[in-house]
Amino acid sequence: MKLKLVYSILLALCASSLWAVTPVSNHNKVIYEVNVRNFSQSGNFNGLKAELPRLKELGVDILWLMPVHPIGVQNRVGSKGSPYSVRDYKAVNPDYGTAADFKALVAAAHSNGMEIWIDWVANHTAWDHVWVSSHIDYYASNNGQRPYSPNGWNDVIQLDVNNQNMRAAMIDAMKYWITEFDIDGFRCDYATGLPVSFWTAVCSSVNAVKNVSWLAEGDNANYMTAFDYDYAWAFSDRLNSFGSGSNVSYLIESCEQLINNSVYSNKSRMVYLTNHDLNADHGTEFTRYGANVYPLTVLEFTIYGMPLLYNGQEVGVNKSMDLFGVSTVPWSSVNTTMRDLIKKMVDLKRTQPALEDGASKGSYKKYTTNNGNIYAYSRTKGNNEVLVLLNFSSSAVSFNFSGSAPSGEFTNYLESGTATFSTSSAVSLPAKGYKVFVKNGGTIPPQPSGATVCWKKAPGMTWTDMYLYNYVNEADAECGSWPGKRITPNADGWYSYTFTGDPGNLIWNNGSSGAGNQIDGPAGDDVNNCFQVTAAGYALTQCPASGCGQLTGMNDLVEQARFSLYPNPAGSFFSIDTDGAVASVSIRNTAGQLVWKQENNHENIDVTGLRAGVYVVETQFFDGAIRRGKLMKK
Repeated sequence: MKLKLVYSILLALCASSLWAVTPVSNHNKVIYEVNVRNFSQSGNFNGLKAELPRLKELGVDILWLMPVHPIGVQNRVGSKGSPYSVRDYKAVNPDYGTAADFKALVAAAHSNGMEIWIDWVANHTAWDHVWVSSHIDYYASNNGQRPYSPNGWNDVIQLDVNNQNMRAAMIDAMKYWITEFDIDGFRCDYATGLPVSFWTAVCSSVNAVKNVSWLAEGDNANYMTAFDYDYAWAFSDRLNSFGSGSNVSYLIESCEQLINNSVYSNKSRMVYLTNHDLNADHGTEFTRYGANVYPLTVLEFTIYGMPLLYNGQEVGVNKSMDLFGVSTVPWSSVNTTMRDLIKKMVDLKRTQPALEDGASKGSYKKYTTNNGNIYAYSRTKGNNEVLVLLNFSSSAVSFNFSGSAPSGEFTNYLESGTATFSTSSAVSLPAKGYKVFVKNGGTIPPQPSGATVCWKKAPGMTWTDMYLYNYVNEADAECGSWPGKRITPNADGWYSYTFTGDPGNLIWNNGSSGAGNQIDGPAGDDVNNCFQVTAAGYALTQCPASGCGQLTGMNDLVEQARFSLYPNPAGSFFSIDTDGAVASVSIRNTAGQLVWKQENNHENIDVTGLRAGVYVVETQFFDGAIRRGKLMKK
């Protein structure tokens, strides 16, 4: 029985990896920017390394790390200083760990199929950089002052790009990170602040050691003789100007300027809704775009280029994070709608040839409609077509294609089923809604279907009627418009409903709105469980002996519910991410022997006393349910 239990746990924990996808080409990749200081509670390389399995499952191909070097102390800004004030090009920030820790991070990323790119600041250094005392000639002068701070950035001093010895030292430092750590690329800060000739010399010299990737912060096409990607700054600025408004013609013009720019025909661009600068200086993507953030997220992954995710964006974190101090990502604050959407869009980007960027990019076509709030377009390569429909109105709309409609049968990627289109048939989209359709997709990841939610009313709950409302894409889904579908109980008092498509986000209600009349329920895969519902909320509970189909007996192993151990593998501590009230946590070895137990706590569990190896974590909830998961102890 014990062996069977462990085998079942391993099987369930590995199930999600069966649907992992890899990019169909080098032009279908997704990049993730990491501010190491704020990414994890520990704020170091090891904290990031622990999350690599999750980032791999998300579908991240490239990790771009903001500067990992020691930060200047002289004229420092903030409590920790700007990561872009570099004190030594050949050292790691001791706050982040040691050189050995960084090597281990790179090796772990590579073993998970991810590249590591590091940020490189070539324009300037910190005031107390090691070059100041030994090579003051490496620094530029301004009106007789050497060194000097450029552009009002008082914590840094400008380098002399014309000094050939400085160039040689810079190239030597960049080669060091390849030969010593095997990094895979450089994101070059304010790249257009230095001449193209500088970067041509740098890139060719560094590539002679290892052919790495180059991302320029800037949007000057002349620099693409040296770089592989740039920032598409102008497009980002236009997105921000569009913001939470509804000038869709302006948005369409901006997108077509991006994708039709012929000077980038052989190179690619990075597109984004947020990054460290935007987040810190201008607020979160939710602040800047409002409800438009949802259709714009779809646009980011489908219009053109390599999409960027930044520190917590993948779970919809709505927090502006300081660049000069510690401002940790609040990972417990999960926007399930955004989390589920981004996961699906990452999979879409990586699996569809039509969404390739660079020299092999898929073609673009805009479809005209009879509604000015709709942006309809497709990307096509060969027989693969991705059709995107976006509604930037604050109201639900019904529209028709004008002139011509997409031809053929499409798969509804975000929901379920298939669809065909014509100019005479209306298409509906919810307020700030979106739909994505795929024709002849290479590998379409399986969409959630068949999920069953079961629930019972808690003793004393006075609701006469029970309705189930669900929404997908901020829209009514298969349960219909508010209040949704009226559900009648089984003979044993249990209610149940099985979805044919994505269950989205659930709201139980009694047919009315307002406090006491509705309860926000689980979302996504989390619905596939049994719950007890009160007028104030819900909790996981033991499934009935019959009446809930595939959920019967799920208390033995309910991996479909939100239940995860992190970090995993664990070093000194781990926590349990779950949606129930925890009564106790027990840890057993693979022989089933109890090695640790604690009451009423599921966060920051100290496992320093456990030997390295595999353990089973058993969590007992106050409602009697039990959840189990495999823990790897380092």
